[in-house]
Amino acid sequence: MPRQPVLQSNMLAAAVTAAYGVFLAVGGVIGYLKARSTASLWAGAGAGLVLLVCASLMDTPARGTQAAAATVLIAAALGWRFFGAWRRRRRVMPELATMVLSVLTMLVVGAQLVSQ
Repeated sequence: MPRQPVLQSNMLAAAVTAAYGVFLAVGGVIGYLKARSTASLWAGAGAGLVLLVCASLMDTPARGTQAAAATVLIAAALGWRFFGAWRRRRRVMPELATMVLSVLTMLVVGAQLVSQ
């Protein structure tokens, strides 16, 4: 019986990570289309793809903890980067939205890591 909350926590963490990964990948494509920023394309698509892989590995016993830790590190790095940009420009998109989603992802996935 105690396994059910952990399994639900893993599913929630995987779903949040996948949604965050899709958000970043789509944001990278939009950044490229609007500003022809290849850096935005590669960073957004790259981070998004890595996070989608992490989401798929979170339910595996062998790699779940590593995938969750990688997710928290990526979210922290991107949150910090977009926090600095938001302090300069004060724009909702993409800075504030990415920063808020980074913090949300760190909280959900970090809670899952602590509960293991």
